[in-house]
Amino acid sequence: MTKSWIRPITGFKVLLLTSAAFGIVIAANLALTVSAIATFPGLEVRNGYIASQQFERKRIAQENLNWHTAANYSGGSLAIGIFGKGGHPAPIREFSATIARPTHMREDISPEFLFDGEHFVARIDLMPGYWIVDLRATSGEGIDFRQRKSLLVAE
Repeated sequence: MTKSWIRPITGFKVLLLTSAAFGIVIAANLALTVSAIATFPGLEVRNGYIASQQFERKRIAQENLNWHTAANYSGGSLAIGIFGKGGHPAPIREFSATIARPTHMREDISPEFLFDGEHFVARIDLMPGYWIVDLRATSGEGIDFRQRKSLLVAE
């Protein structure tokens, strides 16, 4: 008589296989949770209630400026334009911008910009991929203008 290499599946084997499958899922979830918490940049605002009270007033003031923006990266140069009515450069008292990756803060950059009469220009080397440009400007009347733009840097 020949001996069979295939053994019957018992309740204990089913328990071990099920436990192993759930163990793998739980371990993967824990690893992803730890990674997400470790890379979270932190709070946007300290007090959400106070921020919500000021949000609508700032939004209306910014919309009344009627500004639109454009960002272009080419040849190691980032050009950001803020334009008012008629497509003319907006009257800006202060300007700054932070360029960052959408997923982490390791590559955040706040370069010095020079105004060339139409655009704010900075010499900067950006790696290919998606970037977020966080614009901050103050109008001649002291109204704050903030906008986030997506920027794709091609290879």
